[in-house]
Amino acid sequence: MAANAAVREQRRRSTPLDIEQMNVMKALTAAEYSRRQFVLNFAASRDTRLLIPGQKADAIKAAEEWAVVWLNKNGYETITNEFFKYTVDARLWTTLVGPDVGFPFSFMRRAID
Repeated sequence: MAANAAVREQRRRSTPLDIEQMNVMKALTAAEYSRRQFVLNFAASRDTRLLIPGQKADAIKAAEEWAVVWLNKNGYETITNEFFKYTVDARLWTTLVGPDVGFPFSFMRRAID
């Protein structure tokens, strides 16, 4: 009981950035380190409409369609499956979370580019 009170008090004193970082850590743990699940779970923590059945699938489909067009426009003819998935996940993040929180997996781009 005292531990819960301490957590609530710490949360009250937290800045919005601290709270976002706590939410990132919770979502990352809940998703068992799966990048796509992490992106979708974190986005759903900010917009509960994503919890409606079919909304996540629709968001993924739209991001995949966008990625195909973007890759073609930018001259990517042959890419790896991992690079495509990374591009889709980055688009999901940008679309669902927005630019105020940086994509936490951007460090991976060099490894899969």
